[in-house]
Formats: sequence, C-alpha cells, structure tokens
Amino acid sequence: MKHIVKFLIALLLVFNSCTKEQHPPPELIGSWQWKISHGFQPGYDETPENTGIEKLLVLTEDFKWERLENNNIVGSGRFSVGQGRYSSYFRTLIYDSIVFHKPGETKATYWDYYEVKVDTLTFCGCFAGFTGMKTKYIRQLK
Repeated sequence: MKHIVKFLIALLLVFNSCTKEQHPPPELIGSWQWKISHGFQPGYDETPENTGIEKLLVLTEDFKWERLENNNIVGSGRFSVGQGRYSSYFRTLIYDSIVFHKPGETKATYWDYYEVKVDTLTFCGCFAGFTGMKTKYIRQLK
C-alpha cells in the first residue's frame, strides 16, 4: 500500500509539472521592424531603403508569430524557444534559439539564434560560434 501511495504522488507530480503554463521570454514579445541584414561580404547589406521592402515581425505571448512585408502577411504560425551551449577549446557560449513553425508542416520552417539588447532583436548563426548573416530588428513602439 505504501508503494502505491508513493507511486500516485510521483504520478501527480509528473502530471503537474507537464501542465505548467509556459511563457516566451518577455523581451521577445512585441512588434519588430526590420532594419538591416548584414551580408557575408561588406557592401551587400540589405535594408528597407535599398530593397524597397518594409518588414515587420510580430511575436505574441501565446507563441504565435506573423511576418509582414509591405503590410502584407507573408508568413505566420507558432514559435518555440530554447537555449543551447557551444563549447570550443577557448570558450563556452550559451545562446538562445527560436524556431518558427508554419501550420500543417511537421518540420521547422526556420530556426536561428537570437539576442535581445534593449530595443534591438538580432538573429544570427554567429552566436553559436559560426559566421553568417545577421539580421537586426528594432522594437516598434505602440
């Protein structure tokens, strides 16, 4: 009987921990206006000014995302966040990652590493020790 009670308590704790409501990091939530994508080579940067495209990324508290280009929705779905670790002989980096999912697709639509500093959201593979394109968004004020 004692083992059954312990088992039931353990089972209750497991179910309780699984139903815990999760929230994305508060610094991610909001509307983000695209400012620049740095290319692999100098001089190949893309901006709203040289492409004629205004981009907006909206991330909500309930893990939904929407991307607009020139006020037209070009993508939407759900997102998830995580954290990773990259170690080399010289250092260990802990980084945050985000995965964008589109409805009806079983694999991730897009994923990247991100960093939020004050009102700037930067996506870049380089946070994990790699080089690559960096894209910066600025928080859009309400």
